[in-house]
Amino acid sequence: MGDSGSHSSSSNNVNHEIVRKEQINGWNEHNEEIFFEWADKAMCYRWLHSRSFNIFSSRAARYTIPVIIMSTITGTANFAQDKFPEEYKVLAQMAIGTINIIAGILTTIAQYYKINELNEAHRISSISWSKFYQNIKVEMAKHPKERKSPNDMLNSYKEEFDRLLEISPNIEDKVVAEFKHRFGKKDKGLYSSKEVKDKYQDEMNKVLINEQLDPNTRDKSVGKLFDDYLAEMNKVKKGKSKNQLEFLKKPDICDELISISEGKRDWYSVTDNKDEGITYEVSPEMLKETEKRKAEEIYRSQINIFIDEYHKLKGQYPLLEDIIDNKKDSIPLESLREISISILKKCFDGTDNNV
Repeated sequence: MGDSGSHSSSSNNVNHEIVRKEQINGWNEHNEEIFFEWADKAMCYRWLHSRSFNIFSSRAARYTIPVIIMSTITGTANFAQDKFPEEYKVLAQMAIGTINIIAGILTTIAQYYKINELNEAHRISSISWSKFYQNIKVEMAKHPKERKSPNDMLNSYKEEFDRLLEISPNIEDKVVAEFKHRFGKKDKGLYSSKEVKDKYQDEMNKVLINEQLDPNTRDKSVGKLFDDYLAEMNKVKKGKSKNQLEFLKKPDICDELISISEGKRDWYSVTDNKDEGITYEVSPEMLKETEKRKAEEIYRSQINIFIDEYHKLKGQYPLLEDIIDNKKDSIPLESLREISISILKKCFDGTDNNV
């Protein structure tokens, strides 16, 4: 009864978007993942060497400042030795000599542990890792068409990464332990893909079995749940926490490390729907199941319309064969039979007041 055109347009709504991956200027997601990993490691090394620099600066001060004070005292005392009383000159010389010996010992210890050299080495390493991180961050923010060849960049940045590893001084165990304590996972309640799937599966089932909702409202609700599910699955893929503070982008001065992959743009997803500005990645199983449910709701709506028109025209409900004969060209036979039996059962039992 003129529903084939409606079914065709409805089917377009069901299969509204097809996402595929393509390369842009030789770039793909696998290339970017390598740079994201290098940038994240560079960011961590920058923090570790910066913290080590602060520690060695404090150590250098503890050795250098006492030596400066002692050297000043002994130097002044040497000029004033002639003015000391005779009975105190020997004692003064012994005191000055003792202070000079202590100052020499402190200086020798500092040289033995290479405190000043390591202090400067950590400072240079921190700056070098920071530059390396910033260079990758800028390149990854560009559109792939504006970047250099991925092979050239991989070779260049790999050499620089290896060079920085070679020239960087060793990091003390206590600095590594502090890093793990500060930036370790404090929030153990992380979403898993299974939890998200189960959550939205339950909500979707509640909407689909709610007989008080009209078909249009039900279809909109299912679509909204599906979009929310896709968005949350993307968050799970990025490893985001349920703690909303984890989404806050804090500056580096707050001792917060934010992966540059958080700002990754989905350059490589191409959608056939030009009006749709956002594309998502989702598990094929959930996508297939949701598409099937949407299609069934459209089929159910078409069958309800036919039964309603048939009832108004003839004053009685159609038989199963009548529905199949009328709708077999626009609805798959298996779905048509199953949905029709369900609706007719409610009609003849007097439980469906909408038909």
